[in-house]
Amino acid sequence: MKTFDVATDARILMIDDEPANILFLEQVLNRAGYENVLSTSDPREALGLYQSFSPDIVLLDLLMPYLNGFAVMKQLREIIAPDDYRPILILTADISREKKEQALAEGAMDFLTKPLEIPEVLLRLRNLLKTRQLYLNAQQALVEERELNQLKNRFISMVSHEFRTPLSIILSSTELLEHYGKQWPPEKQNKHLQRIKTSVIHLNQLIGDVLILGRTEAGRIAFHPRWLDLEPFCRELMEELQLTLNTQHTLVTTIEGENSMLWIDPNALRSILYNLASNAIKFSPEGGPVTLCVQCQSEQIRLIVQDQGIGIPPEACSRLYEAFYRAENAALLPGTGLGLVIVQRLLKAHRGAIEFQSELHRGTAFTVTFPRIDGAIDE
Repeated sequence: MKTFDVATDARILMIDDEPANILFLEQVLNRAGYENVLSTSDPREALGLYQSFSPDIVLLDLLMPYLNGFAVMKQLREIIAPDDYRPILILTADISREKKEQALAEGAMDFLTKPLEIPEVLLRLRNLLKTRQLYLNAQQALVEERELNQLKNRFISMVSHEFRTPLSIILSSTELLEHYGKQWPPEKQNKHLQRIKTSVIHLNQLIGDVLILGRTEAGRIAFHPRWLDLEPFCRELMEELQLTLNTQHTLVTTIEGENSMLWIDPNALRSILYNLASNAIKFSPEGGPVTLCVQCQSEQIRLIVQDQGIGIPPEACSRLYEAFYRAENAALLPGTGLGLVIVQRLLKAHRGAIEFQSELHRGTAFTVTFPRIDGAIDE
């Protein structure tokens, strides 16, 4: 939705058959700082200019050849939405009550009487534009509220769905163990215990993601950095993923270069890498390796999570960081559509950047970059 600074951004359309009046008003408006001014002395051009220029206010003469001001207002009224506040300021030498009532009925908001007085011109113009600005602000607030309500509804639907699946698994496995566990061999018991464990981990991660998303929305991301050696940190995280997700993928960690120390919040980094690596596993349904490569460079550290999975369709690339968005080829796979949103917001808060390369059916690589920052500066 459009908003503007009253002086510099407002679009003003002037329609007056007297070139001298137009020249005078243009000079007055330019000196006052109004930069977007368009004018015509032929009222037959008014409709086309209005449609192409989309002015915030119209300065309109009443007495003109070909089309008078009333006819122009009638044309404009047919294309301006009833709830769209775009004021028309009448320029007239006829100040009779009859003409004023007719102009108001046709859509005029105020009047300037010729000969024009500069202070009056600027005051009435500014007052109408301030009202236009308030209208636009109100429209923007309504749009944002509508989008927020839609986001909340999608969020509630997603959370209820994502919680229901692991809770159902926990309930069913618990009931089976309760009724048949004593009769089952240890292998079968362990299978259901692992299902319960995996579901609990899924729920815990989901709750963590929801909390992080809420903090980022509120601008309250906690930042507790310390010096962290990425080599053992990344290896341990990938080993944990291998065990907790019970995946058949081969998870590999490689280190390139020297000095893997980074001034970073470990919890934020863990959430970033966990989301990227778990996505790589999830979107590689046929198995295959998932690699986390740590590239240690003099000015920055790059973390590359690469898979050989389904890839990202080209039409989805521009929407990956939208909350709840799922690419068409991932719609049937489990997930909330929040992982990459959380990653991007955490990176923004911690001076990091993210980019990706992908090819359908051949895999995807996400690259996260952190600048090397002196800890003493950020403490």
